[in-house]
Amino acid sequence: MKKLISIFLLLTALSTVSNAASKTINDNEGIDINGIMYYKSDLTPFTGRLKFHKDRSYYKNGKPHGKWLTFYPNGNLKSIENWKEGELVGKFVLYQNDGSKIFETTYLNGKDNGDYYLYHNNGKVQVQGRFLNGVPKGTWKYYNDKGKLTGKAQY
Repeated sequence: MKKLISIFLLLTALSTVSNAASKTINDNEGIDINGIMYYKSDLTPFTGRLKFHKDRSYYKNGKPHGKWLTFYPNGNLKSIENWKEGELVGKFVLYQNDGSKIFETTYLNGKDNGDYYLYHNNGKVQVQGRFLNGVPKGTWKYYNDKGKLTGKAQY
């Protein structure tokens, strides 16, 4: 019987932890103070999904964490972002309302780190370069809206 009660208590505790980690709140239930998301009710750091329209944003201990998707009011995808404990990591892509890319880059430890592309409204590459720890490195190329190379810069 003691074993059965112990198992029940363990499962109850695990269920409570699981529910806390996957909590979803509406944007009016959270408050951002200096980049940390808190519950408005008791000002403890929030862990879970913040629901705002179609956006999918997640927090861990009040800091952005996980894959975020943001959307325009008409429902079109606006951005894909990846966060780890409050810092951008991995690929970040920003889209225009029509679905074409505005720019894409890669982050490491919250800084641009890797290939960077900025696009013309017609979808052709406008700027192509590379960052290392947030600083432009190597040869950056600049193109007109027809895709013709118009300049280079060395960093």
